Amino acid sequence: IAQTLAAQIQAPFVHLNEETVQPEAVAMISGVLAHHHSCVPLRIEEDRLLVAMMNPFDLIALEDLQLSAGRFISPVVAPADEIRRALRRYYPQFVRV
Repeated sequence: IAQTLAAQIQAPFVHLNEETVQPEAVAMISGVLAHHHSCVPLRIEEDRLLVAMMNPFDLIALEDLQLSAGRFISPVVAPADEIRRALRRYYPQFVRV
């Protein structure tokens, strides 16, 4: 589903298990915000933060992330189950019960 969505909106699609996640990128977004918007920051690219999201159309999420990181957000689409696993891995203190 995520791959089809990415193709339809011409957005990049990633598998998170194939991505290298920069600790500096993760540190730019709080665990609360990442869980709230179901997203995982992947890497810093010049003045942008590349973020894997389930819903790259969520304008509120994009604005919240941009304000928090102080950088433009470049969303990429990733499968929901991979985002949930990544959230547990990179923000374990914020795992929902």
